[in-house]
Amino acid sequence: MKHDDIHIIKEILGGKSEQFEHILNRYSGQVFNLIAHIVPCKEDAEELTQDVFIKVFRLLSSFKEESSFSKKIIAIAMKNDPGHGQLRSSAEKAPERARSRSVCRS
Repeated sequence: MKHDDIHIIKEILGGKSEQFEHILNRYSGQVFNLIAHIVPCKEDAEELTQDVFIKVFRLLSSFKEESSFSKKIIAIAMKNDPGHGQLRSSAEKAPERARSRSVCRS
């Protein structure tokens, strides 16, 4: 894990939750891009990205310093399945989903 990630996480766990903004700024684009390649609807991808970072925040105390923080966040993103049923089984369908980006669930 990057030294500055460790420092930020320790600050958040110490009560400075506003420091989570640094985590969002650093990783939210990467997570959104991953999800947007899988989920056809931009609004759904944004919602799922938010869900991922809620989980990341809740799991901060379980992250190990010797682990890659970005890989852990990506793993959470790929496991995130809040009833949409799109992330876990759809990674292989990304090209066909990309063609139908304008289709949002109702």
